[in-house]
Amino acid sequence: MEDALMAAFAMHSLKDPSMLQFERHRLEEPTNLKTIYKLKSIPSDTQMRDILDPVQMGTPLFY
Repeated sequence: MEDALMAAFAMHSLKDPSMLQFERHRLEEPTNLKTIYKLKSIPSDTQMRDILDPVQMGTPLFY
């Protein structure tokens, strides 16, 4: 869950216009994403959707 949330934040902060563009970053420059966003493993777009879709808005994610 943590890596999926941070990957979503990375995608937003990098201002990628699409999941496809973020996927390219993930494949071409994984070290940058792991170093800057402290990701242990970078989920693919399908994995991020599967993990994050069930999370309801307003759910506290960080304590």
